[in-house]
Amino acid sequence: MKKRYVFKKLDEIAVPKDQVNKQIEQGKKQYQKQQKRRKRMKWSGGVAVVVLLFLALIRFNPSVADALSKIPVFAGFVELIKHDESLRTALEHEYVEKIDYTITKKDVKMTIQQISFDGAKMVISYRLTNPNKHLINQWVDTAIDEEEYTSESSMSPTVEKPSPVKRLDGVIQLYGAELKRDFTLDLTVEIDGKDEKFRFPIHLTKKLLEPKILAKQQMIELDGQKMELLQVSRYPLTTLVTIRAAASNTKNILMIEEMMLYDGKKKVATLHKGLRSTGSLQDKEGSTYYLQGDYFKSLKEPRLVLSSIQALEKGEEKLIVNLKKKQVIKKPNNTLVTYELKEDELRIIPKNEQHTPQIQLYDANGKEVDDTSYRENGVNIIPVNPKKYKQPLTGDFVMYPAYLKGEVQVPLKE
Repeated sequence: MKKRYVFKKLDEIAVPKDQVNKQIEQGKKQYQKQQKRRKRMKWSGGVAVVVLLFLALIRFNPSVADALSKIPVFAGFVELIKHDESLRTALEHEYVEKIDYTITKKDVKMTIQQISFDGAKMVISYRLTNPNKHLINQWVDTAIDEEEYTSESSMSPTVEKPSPVKRLDGVIQLYGAELKRDFTLDLTVEIDGKDEKFRFPIHLTKKLLEPKILAKQQMIELDGQKMELLQVSRYPLTTLVTIRAAASNTKNILMIEEMMLYDGKKKVATLHKGLRSTGSLQDKEGSTYYLQGDYFKSLKEPRLVLSSIQALEKGEEKLIVNLKKKQVIKKPNNTLVTYELKEDELRIIPKNEQHTPQIQLYDANGKEVDDTSYRENGVNIIPVNPKKYKQPLTGDFVMYPAYLKGEVQVPLKE
């Protein structure tokens, strides 16, 4: 069966959105419980990782399972393909290496199926099979060359406790300039209450395609605030847009919500559904945004459009609260967000539930508050152990629903 036909069939699959949303909500509860023993996604050595689990979708959608049976090599990529034009076109052009490496522990098999790598992003597909119904905790921990990572963005399984799941398909996405073609991949799974590590030595041989550089060091301005577009690079699996805010700005630019690449009037790349950006716009190295689009199509009139850019006046991004006294000591000087304080919890409530504020808190001794926050109807709920952290708590918003006016369009050249 030809790949293009298979992808067409995948497009025709009706995904039951209400069931997907239910799985995600259940997954949130599972994620909150996992936080007690697992850190959230972290950066180390310039690499970020996102783990996506698709067991739930395959389980309740027979059409997906049927499509998978026709293309076993793509089993772990299925849902990602439907939402990622870069990965889809890369696979259509056979920009993937079949690995088919299996390790067995307690008669549970873990198989690395295939890997696609372009120098900036790596996508790894794996399958776990459990024929004898061991109790499996379906959260998979990842380590690259013994450096541990866990996921901030995941479609979690439907169950909230270990279960005798027969099969688990997953996709690991790695981002960063430090990625290599030779590395050791460790996947750790809890089986019958005990962590089991599956270690895979990986050696990739497929030749890397050269990135297409569309822009370098261009200054742009919006609503009186300046940013420098450091570089726009198109890779087979992603388009990287690296940008930083000017130090002379009167506002701190927090993040860019909307970023699109056009060819003339046609939209050809949008932000990834999973990991959207890394780094900070305030850093010297800037922040890198990840777009997905078709690397293999040439662009005649490329342009980058930036909009919905979050920003606060400098000094206004800070929040100081005393949960014990239920007191807000300092906050941004606007009414876009309200706060509810309990002794063991902080709730940050936006007027518009589509724009959840995000913050990292520290206690009075500078100790980082464990990030076990979660979102509920747009509200950012941050549990805080009152015995563990000294009041008051302080933090800077990294996401906040205050925006620069308008949009900026940047002409590019391929």
